[in-house]
Amino acid sequence: MKFQNLINSRFGVGSALLFGQLMPRIIGYPLARRIAGWFSSSESSSLVKAMRVNQWVAHQGSLTSDQLDVLVNKVFENSSRALYDLYHNLHSAKLINRMVDYSDHFSYMLERYQKSGKGSMMVAPHLGSFDIGGLALAIRKVSFQTLSYPNPGEGYQLQNYIREKFGLLITPMSVSSMRAAEQRLRDNGLVLTGLDRPLPGSKYQPNFFGRRTALPVSYIPMAIKNNVPVMVVCCYADGDRYILDASDPVEMIKYKDHQEEIERNAEHVLAEAERMISAHPEQWFMYYPLWPELSDPFG
Repeated sequence: MKFQNLINSRFGVGSALLFGQLMPRIIGYPLARRIAGWFSSSESSSLVKAMRVNQWVAHQGSLTSDQLDVLVNKVFENSSRALYDLYHNLHSAKLINRMVDYSDHFSYMLERYQKSGKGSMMVAPHLGSFDIGGLALAIRKVSFQTLSYPNPGEGYQLQNYIREKFGLLITPMSVSSMRAAEQRLRDNGLVLTGLDRPLPGSKYQPNFFGRRTALPVSYIPMAIKNNVPVMVVCCYADGDRYILDASDPVEMIKYKDHQEEIERNAEHVLAEAERMISAHPEQWFMYYPLWPELSDPFG
């Protein structure tokens, strides 16, 4: 079984959940590092290959092969630790809440949204652990709809079930869920979706880290149609804490050409994501190939 299939399977998610709940921290953290080392050391893994290329592009081709090895291992280690922290503390809303702090930017974003009386679109890269941040927001009664990846497999379904138990509204993308999201925006609500998982076959290819790539952009016409800004949000680890962070709002700009309108506005949003990823590259867990035309520069 491929690594990504194992990770995203019901068995993989269930095993991580059981491991996180049963293991004390003194055992859980070292074991998470061992598991991360096992995953990252597989040179034949398509997951590892994709992550190496993604990080190489994000660093403008400046990393050596050894540096990529170290960075990819660190990404797996941080992801494993975040999963352990999430599952180990799932039994207690108070513990989840205590793990998370708001950055000044995030606090200002929430305050501005609440005072504006206007809906907002939030988009998140695969950075740190937005599960932990999202659960903390739900515990603090910040309501939002999440548009998740369509047709989720069994592992994703289990993850969504866990999220919904804490009060998160998770809606896999469909015609009906998109309509509900638009209505939420019109009703001055918040909508969240991902922005950096590739969407093969898309006709829209905005620049991301200086290269064109097929990324989801459905949040752009949604924001334009409903006249709302887009904010990039993330939840990165800082020692034993997780920090919810946000960009300034990106206001949509209208263009005469529809494709240019979508791609240029997406690039303005992606530029904010680039800054977050560049600040914490060791926490950017994107293991799908963003630039499939590229191969590992070091073989």
